[in-house]
Amino acid sequence: MVSEYQEKYPAYFHSVCTLQVMSVTSLMSFRSDYVAHEVTQRPPKVTKLYVPPDGRMRHSSTYVRDYPTHPVQKHIMTKPDGYHPPTAKMVAQSLYKGTVCASSGMQPKEKAVYRPTSAPLNGVSTYRQDYLGLPAKPVKPFRAKVAWESSPAIFQGTTEFHDQYKSWPLQPKHRHHAEEYCPTEGTMVGLPTAHEARAPLQTRSTMKEHYRAWDMLRPRPTLHADELEKPKGAFAKTTTFHSVYTPKTAQRATSFKPTQTLPSPQEIPSCPAWDGCPPGFEYSSMGETQVHYFKKKSSSVP
Repeated sequence: MVSEYQEKYPAYFHSVCTLQVMSVTSLMSFRSDYVAHEVTQRPPKVTKLYVPPDGRMRHSSTYVRDYPTHPVQKHIMTKPDGYHPPTAKMVAQSLYKGTVCASSGMQPKEKAVYRPTSAPLNGVSTYRQDYLGLPAKPVKPFRAKVAWESSPAIFQGTTEFHDQYKSWPLQPKHRHHAEEYCPTEGTMVGLPTAHEARAPLQTRSTMKEHYRAWDMLRPRPTLHADELEKPKGAFAKTTTFHSVYTPKTAQRATSFKPTQTLPSPQEIPSCPAWDGCPPGFEYSSMGETQVHYFKKKSSSVP
């Protein structure tokens, strides 16, 4: 049996094609279902000849029908009566050239010649020439009078400001020569200075003249107050909280944990065959597989 593929595509060594006569029964189901039919060609389309229409052809569209043309009025030129054209020859000069003059170009700027002045040099800048210092009115202070202004006679000629301090001439520094040590004659008495008075330094200044130093007193020892006596009455240890909310016994929380976690021992039932012969039976024989066979005891009739 030759398949459809082998029939259509023969091998190279079978180059000679032989037409095999096959019966209808040897055909496949594919060929039996799809049979080749005769194809009839479609008749050619007949083109009609062009017949020109009768009358005049109008090259118009729907736009011409909807939007017809309107007559346009002729534009009438109006000229002024006073205008007279020139009779002379044409001068090639426009209005632009008559009004605008031609520039002569950029001329170089002449350099100024330096001429020194005979006046002496004045160290005043242009800023000082324009903004001169004008005498202003003295500013009236608004501060409150301090203590030393109440008695100005004491501070005449002296002040704390730096601009009115008098400059004192300073003596030239000289080299210091240490004096030779001369021991005192007699015995030296070493007296301590603890017995001397320790009063504050009484110097005169703008502050210490009116604000004297206060005497420093030794602070007194702190005396602690006695402890409060504890109440001893019937309602000594009771408060409003205890009187309203009476104490109650708290209930123990229920626990769902099992009391015994270990497994309880169980009795193993005894097997009747362990004791040798079970009760009510007697040994008969032993089988091939080492199995004991028992039989019931015959009941004795009295």
